[in-house]
Amino acid sequence: MIIKNNKYKKYKYYINKIILLTKRIYNLNKHLKKNKKDYKTERILIKIVYKKKNILKYIKKKYINLYYLIIKKLNIKIKK
Repeated sequence: MIIKNNKYKKYKYYINKIILLTKRIYNLNKHLKKNKKDYKTERILIKIVYKKKNILKYIKKKYINLYYLIIKKLNIKIKK
């Protein structure tokens, strides 16, 4: 786990979910670079990106400190 602070232990579901989705997005991106016409995988990737975006939006609304910690630790780029 990337966050070892005790006050964030109860949010480990969100943290782990974001980590797993980030890894999956990375792997699907790599696959799509090799297989440009794989449209089913492209659709799956879009769904996963939106799922991750929604989870991050929820975290930002409820737990702003945790949100910035996750963004910093995972090096996630956010659009402003």
